[in-house]
Amino acid sequence: MKLSRSSYYYQIKDFAAEDKYEYLCHEVVRIFLENKARYGYRRIHAELKRTGIKVSEKVVRRVMKEEGLEVKIRKARKYSSYRGDCPKTSLPTHRVQKIPSQAFLSASRSSRCAELFLSVSRNLS
Repeated sequence: MKLSRSSYYYQIKDFAAEDKYEYLCHEVVRIFLENKARYGYRRIHAELKRTGIKVSEKVVRRVMKEEGLEVKIRKARKYSSYRGDCPKTSLPTHRVQKIPSQAFLSASRSSRCAELFLSVSRNLS
């Protein structure tokens, strides 16, 4: 294998050099795990900046990639308007009250569904 003398010594020197961002690696991992793996590179960069460590966002991204830190993305849920069955009201709907507003108030406290509110108020009017 032929390798120039300068390349050989450059490689030896490069391998012997300490990691420039070793302390930063520990800080990034600490912040990432402290926040339950929910912080991405932007929030970690902001946290480092707040503590007084000045580095580029690109450096934080590279360190996270080297350490294998990835934020788990939650799958978006499909929209569903179903909220369960509507509870029955305590008021009888066949009887007409003398004061409809009092009956409507008591019905609105005991029921959650808008359709039930309207049907009770229509029957009492």
